[in-house]
Amino acid sequence: GSILAARIMLRLTKGDEAAAHATANGAGGKPPEVRAAMNIKVARPEAEGIRIGELSEASGSCAVISRHLSGGVADLAHPEAVLRRGDIVLAVGTSHDVHKLRDFLGRESRVD
Repeated sequence: GSILAARIMLRLTKGDEAAAHATANGAGGKPPEVRAAMNIKVARPEAEGIRIGELSEASGSCAVISRHLSGGVADLAHPEAVLRRGDIVLAVGTSHDVHKLRDFLGRESRVD
């Protein structure tokens, strides 16, 4: 039931599903992309004042911010939230994109 509803909602054909599965699992001569998650501390002055929703364009990274710790308060990341030095964000994406975002924002943080 729910798989059928998802296919209808996404308008995927069986061929599209097979191609997406093959790509994700390394078929077609391309290895699957390594996924990563990293807590990143905002430490670079250039990153201060940027909204989370503007990070992709500013950093050139396609990593997604899922959590935002600011002023001791942890919350889901919101596109309109403004980054300040000392904030910590949880970034997820390909290993390459997560590291690229880390380089833009500051440094890896060991906060859980």
